[in-house]
Amino acid sequence: MKLSRELNLFVAMGLILVGILFASISIYMMKTNSDKEMVHLRSLLESERRTKLRDLIRGAYSVLDTANFYEPAQKALQDMRFGANEQNYYLVVDTDGMIWVDPFQPKHVGKIKLNLTDADGKPYIRNIIDKAVKQKEGYISYKETPGDQLHPVTRLVYFKYFEKWKWIVCAGMYMNDIETLLGEKEKEIKNGMLVQAGIILGLVTLAVLISIKTGTTLISKRIVIPLEQITHAAQRIGMGDFNAKIEVKSNQEINQLADSLRKMQKSLDMAIKRARRVRDKRTHSTVEEDTSVYVTSLSEAKKDIPKAS
Repeated sequence: MKLSRELNLFVAMGLILVGILFASISIYMMKTNSDKEMVHLRSLLESERRTKLRDLIRGAYSVLDTANFYEPAQKALQDMRFGANEQNYYLVVDTDGMIWVDPFQPKHVGKIKLNLTDADGKPYIRNIIDKAVKQKEGYISYKETPGDQLHPVTRLVYFKYFEKWKWIVCAGMYMNDIETLLGEKEKEIKNGMLVQAGIILGLVTLAVLISIKTGTTLISKRIVIPLEQITHAAQRIGMGDFNAKIEVKSNQEINQLADSLRKMQKSLDMAIKRARRVRDKRTHSTVEEDTSVYVTSLSEAKKDIPKAS
C-alpha cells in the first residue's frame, strides 16, 4: 500500500506540474498576442491621425493659395476648427517667430514667441521653425493642457512651410482620445484574457484529475497489484508452501520477475523432494544394517550356548 501511495503521489505531482506548465505557456501566449494587438492598434490609429493632419494642411494651403492678402487668410484659418468637439485648430507662425494664428492663446497673435515652451519646458515654437526651414514639412509633438483638462496631454502637429509669406502652417490634434480608446481596448482584452485563462485552468484541472485517476488505476493494475501478488507468493514459499500459484499479468519486467520466482519455486520444490528421497533412502539403509547386525549377533549368541547332553 505504501508503494501504491508513493507511485500515485509521484504521478499526481508530475501531471500537476505538466498542467501548470501548459496553463502558464497558454497564458503567456495570450499576453504576447494581446501586446502585439495593442501595438498594432496604436500604430493604426496614429497612422490614421497623421494622414488626417496632412489632409487638413492641404485644405489650409488651398486657403493660402487663393488669398491675395494676409488678413483674409489669417481670418479664415483663425475661424477653422476640426476634430472631436472642434477642440483642434490651426497655428500659424512665421520664420521670425511671430504668431499669426493661435485660437488657443489669442493674446500671442502679432507677437514674437520664439521661447514659448510646452508643459515639459521644451521650446516648441523654435523647434517647429527649425524643422520647417530644414525639412519644409513634417511632424512634431509636444505637451499642452487643454481648457477642459487638468493634466497636459500630447498634441501631434503636422507643419508645412508656405514660402510665399514665410509662414509655417500647423495643424495639431490632441492624442488623449487615442489613449482613452487604447485604454478601453486594453481593459477589454484583459477581461477576455481572464475569461480565457479561467477556461484554460478549468480544462487543465479537469484533464489533470482525469489523468491522475486513469494513471493511478493503471499503475495499480499493472504494477502495484502484481508486485503485491509476487510478494505474497514469495512469503508463502518462504514458509514452505511450494504449491502456491503465481498468476501475474503485467508489463514485461514484472512478468520476468514472476517467471524467475516460478523457476525458483520449482527448483526449491525439486530440491526439497530430492532431499526427502535421500533422507528416506538413508533411513531405510540404516534400518537394514541394524537388522543385519542384530541377526548376526543373535546367530553368534546361539553358537555360544552349550548343547544339551
